[in-house]
Amino acid sequence: MSLQILKRICLIAVLCAGVAMAAPAIAQTPADSEAADADPAAQAADAAASEGAVQNGSLEDDTAASAEGSASEAAEGSSAEDPSPMADAPTDAPTDAPVEASDDGIAADPAPAPAAVAAEKPDVLVHTNQDMVEEVTWVSDLDVSDELAVLELVLNSLPDTVTVYPTENYFYFSFYDNAIKYAGNLRLDVSERDEGFVNFIYFEEFNGWHTELTEFGRKLGPDDGVDVSKVDDLTYTITFRDRTVTFNLNDLSGVTPPAQSVGDDETVIGPVFDESGMRFFLVFNKSSKTFIYFLDETVPFADRLRPVEGTERMYLGQRTGFVFYDDIDLNRLILVAVFAENTGVNNYLDGPFDQLPDNFLEGNVLIDSILAVDPHLEGQLDRFGNTPDGQSRYLIAPYMQFDEVEETVFIEDCANVSEGAEYYQCFSFAF
Repeated sequence: MSLQILKRICLIAVLCAGVAMAAPAIAQTPADSEAADADPAAQAADAAASEGAVQNGSLEDDTAASAEGSASEAAEGSSAEDPSPMADAPTDAPTDAPVEASDDGIAADPAPAPAAVAAEKPDVLVHTNQDMVEEVTWVSDLDVSDELAVLELVLNSLPDTVTVYPTENYFYFSFYDNAIKYAGNLRLDVSERDEGFVNFIYFEEFNGWHTELTEFGRKLGPDDGVDVSKVDDLTYTITFRDRTVTFNLNDLSGVTPPAQSVGDDETVIGPVFDESGMRFFLVFNKSSKTFIYFLDETVPFADRLRPVEGTERMYLGQRTGFVFYDDIDLNRLILVAVFAENTGVNNYLDGPFDQLPDNFLEGNVLIDSILAVDPHLEGQLDRFGNTPDGQSRYLIAPYMQFDEVEETVFIEDCANVSEGAEYYQCFSFAF
């Protein structure tokens, strides 16, 4: 199987934020890939229908829910014919707004989304079986092996301006061609976009019963008739055959974690916007030599957290399947586990390992942290953690994978009897 991380966005019915494939040991590849999953916008709508889980990110205890405010948008957009107003809307609530702690120590009631966004956003997106049936039964004359023809299809299906939410700069898409679903991505890689290149890939979507990799795509540029132009640091245009689309990269510059959420011996790597629609901060704990993703609670989060049975400090995301531990020492929820099946099919909920904060890394903060863990890699990786050929990337996925949520309970047991560096090692499964 290719080391490339297969990625995608939804197109035709909806355009969505996407996913990447887990790679072996040192290697999440930055270059292009990720496997597909069920329509994430539909997942968001289903979760919203379940008592407002997505509309109001919340943390529940055994007796009541503690409201977190309006959830951040999980989908990248709506249909090409009727683009979502969220596509061009700001994605971040002010990060300097006060966030008060609830009685159980979990940050509650973050600042609401800007009023203008709330006014434009539709209440609920409804998805129908009719739409799906008509897509899968449509007979197409597209030559799916013609990469430039598929690129033309994708660009013509997009609105004039789109937003790339995930922080590794993947814009995902999917489409049905003669009953088979394909997923893919356009990636404006931080190391290649200013040179006029975009990575384009698509493939037959993975699922639990079909994991054979059939992929198409390559790095495209002037020799292919593709023009990639920089408008500003976080805005680029892609032009092909008289069609131009503007891609706004997610601006998280200046987004930092609250001081009470970061330890004295920790280095902040940067903000992470995952394809699941969830935001995190990535830090490196020097004492334990472990990486930690913790939930960004300075903005509403797109999930409902329910207590994990048999624990006092662990919570399961109803929509995402992410498991969090309420840090005893600091005011934060640490991501400690993801659902294994999501990783197996590489859908939007496989965890944030594939969305490092590439646009916001300061100097050598990432590579210095990597070398603190694996000093033998000195000279073998660039400052983004990539190998010289760009085909693989250092994997930062400290959380465990579970089949049954009960499997995660031992994490709290470990934390209860550990102190200092050993305490934070309870949350790392990278070794």
